[in-house]
Amino acid sequence: MNSVFRQLAFAAGALLFLLALGLGLLNGVSIPTALFRATAVMAIGTIVIATFFRFFTAMVFEFVNERVSELRRQRAAAAQQAAAPGASGTPQR
Repeated sequence: MNSVFRQLAFAAGALLFLLALGLGLLNGVSIPTALFRATAVMAIGTIVIATFFRFFTAMVFEFVNERVSELRRQRAAAAQQAAAPGASGTPQR
């Protein structure tokens, strides 16, 4: 999964590169300056997006881990209640 996010970050960086290069050339900036600026935008954009994905996956992992733990606790409680003597499965009044 980590490599998928890395590839997405590079793809987004490439898109930012093309966007920055196109805008620079359209605004009349010289080619070397436009290339340098576009490369800087790509590098910084890729780093920022990769960092976002890294922390995003950590948050998703923690969320899923908490939900799985909660589900296991609920199942264990239900199994203990079903295994209790005299449990008929219907609530008592």
